Amino acid sequence: MNNRITPILLLAILLVISCTDKIVEPEVFSETGLIRFTGAPAVDGCDWVIELPENKVVHPNDLPQSYLVDSLKVAFTYSPTDHVFTCGWGVELPVITILGIQKE
Repeated sequence: MNNRITPILLLAILLVISCTDKIVEPEVFSETGLIRFTGAPAVDGCDWVIELPENKVVHPNDLPQSYLVDSLKVAFTYSPTDHVFTCGWGVELPVITILGIQKE
């Protein structure tokens, strides 16, 4: 009888341990930048990007329509993604998700 309970108890413990959810909070950053239209990807442009200080450029995956204005200064919060946007002659830009944005 004792031999049957041990494997069942072990399986129950493993089941409980494996079912715990680990909540991973996304990283959130605040930044200022300049929205730029670099040309359509079909003609080797990089579409709409945001130029950050220190010559860093990112590609927003969800820039609101009202912010599609070349040379617009913005302050925004964002979360990086695991994706890269490839454009131009093999240029790779990190893709970000905009969480909040406002004109400066």
